[in-house]
Amino acid sequence: MSRVEPTAEKSDLSQWLLNLFRKFEKNRSSLETKWNRNRDAYKGITSGSWKKKSDEDWQSDAMVPVTKQKVLFAYAVAIGQMLQGGKMPYALSADPEELMEYSELSEDEKAAADDHREDMKKLIDTQLDHCKAAQHLAHNVLAGALYGMTWAKKSIGTRQAKRYVQASEIVTDEEGNETEQAVWQLEKFEEDTPEWLYVSNWNMYWDMESEDIQSGLGVIERETMGKWELHKMSKENDFFIEDAVKRAIDAAGKGSADGEDGDVSESISSLPPYLRDINHRSNTLRYLECNVRAPRKMVERFEATLERDDEEELISETAEDSESHDLVLIHVCLAGDHIVRFVRMDEDDDNDDIPYFKVPWEEDVDEAEPNGVADNLESVQRVMNDAIRRFEENKEFASRLIFGLKRRGILNKIDGQGFKPGATVDLSEDIRNISEAITAFETPDVGDSLISLFNLFDKIGDEASNIPKISQGFDDGANTAYEASIRNQNSGQYMS
Repeated sequence: MSRVEPTAEKSDLSQWLLNLFRKFEKNRSSLETKWNRNRDAYKGITSGSWKKKSDEDWQSDAMVPVTKQKVLFAYAVAIGQMLQGGKMPYALSADPEELMEYSELSEDEKAAADDHREDMKKLIDTQLDHCKAAQHLAHNVLAGALYGMTWAKKSIGTRQAKRYVQASEIVTDEEGNETEQAVWQLEKFEEDTPEWLYVSNWNMYWDMESEDIQSGLGVIERETMGKWELHKMSKENDFFIEDAVKRAIDAAGKGSADGEDGDVSESISSLPPYLRDINHRSNTLRYLECNVRAPRKMVERFEATLERDDEEELISETAEDSESHDLVLIHVCLAGDHIVRFVRMDEDDDNDDIPYFKVPWEEDVDEAEPNGVADNLESVQRVMNDAIRRFEENKEFASRLIFGLKRRGILNKIDGQGFKPGATVDLSEDIRNISEAITAFETPDVGDSLISLFNLFDKIGDEASNIPKISQGFDDGANTAYEASIRNQNSGQYMS
């Protein structure tokens, strides 16, 4: 990683990055539709893809929680396999050559090596606990089951720690003699520590034309933040461009260079769900963390403006620059449309230079949209919803009578609510029998046929999700012990 001491943000590079973000944003729109549909099924939201077929008030909008049930069970099984006692499992082992060297050590040297391994284990445990790796992994698993894919990010954080250090102090005895005495003192310090972080799918944009994010144009993480958060971040981290941060903060809420607002109003449907229902948000400044490959000439021109502290107008990019095939990897952060952080990355073929991981729940060959548990249950969820809604509506009709009336023969005023229990009906004198004025109709109860349809698709849901009831602790008794064992075993292989 090479560093240019930053002073200004002026460059056409920012416009190129914004155009790349908009391209990634458009390409991701089909995934957003799928994610919203899956989330609605999981949450039981009867709107959008799962709304009832008409707007009639009497129609049922019941939602069967089959998607939530299967997603949560898949999550529980996966977490049970991946975590041990709620902790991230790992093992420290030496390669064969080191094991040969270890066998030749003396007993004291072996003891020292064992102590070193234990110290390393304690350090790793501390680092995993500090970044809450187990909790982040749990979020990854749930997102994968629900959306079909999940994102994680590796980073370096700061840990506040304490330790005892040996020091000396001068002690004076009763006779006035001074002696130096060793003491232990508590010291607070900060240290850098690696982190594994869950990142919401809703905040990630990437080159969808490349299956491997390391070999494509790159990845952009979108966040929304407040001015104070940007200011704090710039003070606590390296490579921020101080004057650009000030301009981005000043531009928030005002017109920006490319005609947009400094406070960027994102599409509500593309925001993480927890932000959508907040009507008066303060954190509206769009912050883009870009780990992308950009045209070399454009990057070098930007670096030159930083070195000169050039405050002049933006240099217009040429078609040759924007379409250049000579690309370099950069880490750039934009607040609004201002570049506030810049690092040129030195690509290393042996490492993952883009610090993100994209993991599908289910491998799907040659597909851009990987499937999760919720995706596999979409058709089952739809049929079961329809069956239970028709069942509820049929029961509503079957439990009530429909009346045919000859109003001229009825003296009572009949409103839209019909008759109430125990009501008295006054008939005109020319009506000899109540059946001449009132006829009752019964709706056939077809609930049994709907229940059989429901039960059929309940079993199909087991197959579609690869999570049979037997693996959830339920058994309807229809399967033999062998069949149940095989189904449970196969579902476990799918989950692994």
